[in-house]
Amino acid sequence: AHTDPEMLLDKAQTITTECASIEVDWSTHSLTEGGKEVARVMTERHPELEDDAIDALAWMFTYMWR
Repeated sequence: AHTDPEMLLDKAQTITTECASIEVDWSTHSLTEGGKEVARVMTERHPELEDDAIDALAWMFTYMWR
């Protein structure tokens, strides 16, 4: 586990930037479906993340697109 605050902040910023850059086909996805797709992609890319972190990322993504 990382304990260096700067390293943790960098990792969090990298992951949130990555999450925000996921492209969703809005012609075939609702906002809720887009959030679920982002959760699926981020879980696949980052299996080390806990469910609460994935939920927070999906929430952030849908908040940005609302």
